[in-house]
Amino acid sequence: MLGFYCRLLMIDVASTYGVFEGPQDKLLFTYDLSALEDGKYRTAEMLIACSVLHNGPGIRALHPALFQIMCTQKADLQHFDHHDIPNEKVQNNLQKVQQCVTEEQFMSLCSELGDWISDCGVLRIFTAKIKDISSIFDHVVKYYIYFRTASVIHQFIEGMNICGNLWSQVERNWVAFLPIFTNTCHCLRLRASIKSPGPHKESTREGGRKKPCLDGKCSSSQSRKRLQM
Repeated sequence: MLGFYCRLLMIDVASTYGVFEGPQDKLLFTYDLSALEDGKYRTAEMLIACSVLHNGPGIRALHPALFQIMCTQKADLQHFDHHDIPNEKVQNNLQKVQQCVTEEQFMSLCSELGDWISDCGVLRIFTAKIKDISSIFDHVVKYYIYFRTASVIHQFIEGMNICGNLWSQVERNWVAFLPIFTNTCHCLRLRASIKSPGPHKESTREGGRKKPCLDGKCSSSQSRKRLQM
């Protein structure tokens, strides 16, 4: 019964609580100053943490790239789908940056969107070259999905750490927690983000404890067991 109510709670937090926006399986944070002042982002994460700690589901809806960045990992933003941004104007701007391939197009881009790109923290836009377009796209995406909402993300993480410093566990074992916080299949091997020093061993132990899973095959239950160690 508790699990049923936890599932309903996670659906409510993801869809109607007002702290997320975007596609239902690739959610980003809203930037609502009233919600921030009321501590709504902190409360949302406390609710998620309570569900996880009581063997309920996680939110399973955060954008995978956002979750990786929140866990201090390098996300692959080159394949970021601009449709995942809920703001249509930002979608169009990102598409123009992504489709820029010639020097001529780059000059036109600087003229049309230079100020907007600069406002996204890419101050070198007016001295950059076409060869820099990939990193410019990366930085603009990272600004929009993370740095723009850094204050609300900080409050969100703060809410989880109130519950037994749980986010620190998530950050250390981020691959294992992917199926709890995102809609990513836990069987997925994340390209280039996981640097394993050698071949994966399914059941190696050290000092009686399992080593952290590095290939994305840890289940949600394994993640919870790790919290109890």
